[in-house]
Amino acid sequence: MEKRDAGQQPPTIRELYPELIGAELREAEENLLGYIEETWESYQEIRLDPKRYALFKALTGTESPSTMKERSNPEKENFNAK
Repeated sequence: MEKRDAGQQPPTIRELYPELIGAELREAEENLLGYIEETWESYQEIRLDPKRYALFKALTGTESPSTMKERSNPEKENFNAK
């Protein structure tokens, strides 16, 4: 698959899975569209509820990534240690 510019359309199911044919391709397209529809409906429901939307934003918000210096700080608690 060739590299696309930011303004171009996303790849099609056929481009992503060229080995699929006929019924398999239609099923993959239907599954993707169903997933997108369910996701959009869930998002719309969350948007209507201020408390749920605030939680959604908190859970999906981006934070600045930690640096290697922070990760290697021995004074910080290591949650993986037992």
